Amino acid sequence: MTMNTNSARQRVRLTKKALASANSATLTAPPFKIDWVRNFGLVDSSRSKTIPLRITYPTTPGKYPVIVFSHGAGNSKEGYKFLIRHWARAGYVCLQPNHEDSVDVLALTHKVPDLMALAMQCTADPVYWLSRVKDIEHILSSLSNIRAQLPPGVSLDEQKIAVAGHSFGAFTAQLIAGATPYIPPGIVPGIAGLVDLSHKVPQAFLFFSPQGVQAPGLGLPNQTAWSQVKRPFMLITGSLDKGLQGQPARWRTEPFQFAPPGDKYLTFVNGADHMTCAGKPAPNTPGSTKSPPDLFSYMASASLCFIEAYLTQNASQKQSLLARDLAKNSAGIVQQDDK
Repeated sequence: MTMNTNSARQRVRLTKKALASANSATLTAPPFKIDWVRNFGLVDSSRSKTIPLRITYPTTPGKYPVIVFSHGAGNSKEGYKFLIRHWARAGYVCLQPNHEDSVDVLALTHKVPDLMALAMQCTADPVYWLSRVKDIEHILSSLSNIRAQLPPGVSLDEQKIAVAGHSFGAFTAQLIAGATPYIPPGIVPGIAGLVDLSHKVPQAFLFFSPQGVQAPGLGLPNQTAWSQVKRPFMLITGSLDKGLQGQPARWRTEPFQFAPPGDKYLTFVNGADHMTCAGKPAPNTPGSTKSPPDLFSYMASASLCFIEAYLTQNASQKQSLLARDLAKNSAGIVQQDDK
């Protein structure tokens, strides 16, 4: 997203105002100052690979829960800054890897005019599914190395970990949570059929703009793909978030529909599209004198309410989710569901 300095400052002011007043469920987060390590190279010797990692953290000494965020196809660890900084300012250490389908990584080895098209092709290749999962697995097993990059006194609470992702990153997070993809024979040596790629460490998950049944190129063949997703998650999408092949926006809610009940939440934002969660402003309505609603603020607020409820065991935030406070106070913009 490109914007000049004045509009960027205005965007930050509007976002802060909306996050403070959008609904009664919005959290009053501690005003942590934050900083980041922009490019830590996390070595994975088992794959002879270095994972570029961005670490965003509160600078106040303390022990903080962790959110690992998986980017969408072609995006990178430099994306989603509004969302990441919102979580970090509320007291979370956020870890953003560059996966192999990031345009930043592809540009190192591919000299093609359209790196984004190449990145989209990667979504249909199970080799990249497995690579992404292994990236997350290695991050989760390397928290002591990551902690060493932080200032003295700033630590990670390794008992409180969430995995989040957007689009292809949401697919990645679903696999970590227990969704079982189908991998055709002959593509990955020794792996074929329905595969369990789940990781036992994360306690909660956030899926922004995930895929439903039979997403072209992705191995979620039917509703049973989510039968083993039993840990808490929140799915966040919007009414303009259609699939690449024209699937209706509600198609993206199928992981919520088909996962077994128990600590599952849906936040559906009317007017939000595929990139709203990254801080994309809502468009102005032609002829309207009113400022467009900050739809991102609803997504950020919902996500943090869920994380607070399930990583820090904040009972009031869980009650807010169950009471659907965000929907009640959004003038019809937000719809919430749970099961």
